[in-house]
Amino acid sequence: MKYAFRTLLCLLLTLLCCLTGAQGLEYGGKPLDFQSLERFPSFFGDEQTGSWTVNAYQADALLDRFWDYGMRNSSRTVVFHLAAQGDSRTGVWTPVLRFYHIDGNPINARAVSILTNGRRYDLAAFSQSVDKNRQTAECITVPLNREGLQVVAAMRQSEKVTLRLIGERQYTLTVDRTATTERMALEGQSLIGLDAGLALLDELGVDRYVLWDFSEKAWLREYGWRPQVTQGSLGETLCGQPLSDSMGMLLPDDGGEAAVAVQETLIAHGFLYGTPSWKLNAIAVEAVLRAQKHLGRVPTGCVDEALMQALAQEAPAQLAQEAALSALGANVQLGLERCWFAGGVGPSAGGEELRTVLNTDHVFLAADGVIRNCGQQELQLFLQMKARMLYNGLYAYEAELAVEGCDGTQLDTRLLPLEQARLLVYAELPAQLALDEQAQWSVAFELDGESLVINLK
Repeated sequence: MKYAFRTLLCLLLTLLCCLTGAQGLEYGGKPLDFQSLERFPSFFGDEQTGSWTVNAYQADALLDRFWDYGMRNSSRTVVFHLAAQGDSRTGVWTPVLRFYHIDGNPINARAVSILTNGRRYDLAAFSQSVDKNRQTAECITVPLNREGLQVVAAMRQSEKVTLRLIGERQYTLTVDRTATTERMALEGQSLIGLDAGLALLDELGVDRYVLWDFSEKAWLREYGWRPQVTQGSLGETLCGQPLSDSMGMLLPDDGGEAAVAVQETLIAHGFLYGTPSWKLNAIAVEAVLRAQKHLGRVPTGCVDEALMQALAQEAPAQLAQEAALSALGANVQLGLERCWFAGGVGPSAGGEELRTVLNTDHVFLAADGVIRNCGQQELQLFLQMKARMLYNGLYAYEAELAVEGCDGTQLDTRLLPLEQARLLVYAELPAQLALDEQAQWSVAFELDGESLVINLK
């Protein structure tokens, strides 16, 4: 049970890097719960943990063929499909791209590289073993953020896509949607099936989804990394040396002058010590992984010109922009950035303060942003401030106010002088109101006789 709560809490609230103020506020759409997901033929849910997974039924049909092919043939094959997984109690979910690989020699993938329309993208991944009909396959899951969905959209428009599964070893294949031989036609059907997967995500409301940082937080807590995409280079040279790989990469165990030049650069930047080897050996690959993680790139363990250029530039990370805040009285400034419906809310980095609706027929409407205490006295939200969620300007629902502290592990109702913190506002209301897509929602704040209204949609 403790693990279930930790997993649930890791799905919750974190402040977006770029706050654009009330006028740029995003609307989170409908909550996704078991009742709304059970209409899908391929739905699995765990009532105890709230976790769920949905595939398009075409993906299940493809997997049936995949397992059948594995039973009848000894040759390796790879299929992939789009899916979605999330938590019904928070409304947080993530699109995922899943690759199934039968070979008998697992890759233990940490990344997948995709070459489509003349561009290569590297995406973070993880592997696990799955079994069916006495067959074992490797399931490689790639969680998708906004950029990852754009890569999938580019794949959808391609006749051919080259894939590279990267881990303890590498496997490269070209998927052709027009192929006719049994194995290649099966792989090509994966490319055709992206239409059904994207339609599934559309039906789930991915175009209205705004909690991408919540999704990233979940993966960070569970696996130690975030959904990530970096664009690679397709150059024919690396560090001035010829490179023959069609995807523009120097792979583990590749040798030659390019491998030596790469290691010299890694040594110069402190990621590798000693004398360069003639090939990119295991120690050098670990150095590459350190460099990629340091630079915020997908850790493939492979080297391309884009990595070398990033090492040369060592560009500083982008700083978060200042939030656009509105004044509430003389001493308080605040702003909201987004809102969403969920069955529970809590601190962004875990903790034990999960707050859930009291009535299962109800739902939270939550909004978050920033609040700043500009006064000389401590601000006690529960005593001094009031907030109400307004439905179409007529119906008011009393809202709770909280600020996040202790590095995102606790919620509090006090704000010290000159302190700025993440603000969470949430109100319990009838669940059917979440289905009203034409609703006009706003939050009315009151403090010391002053008022401020922020429109949510």
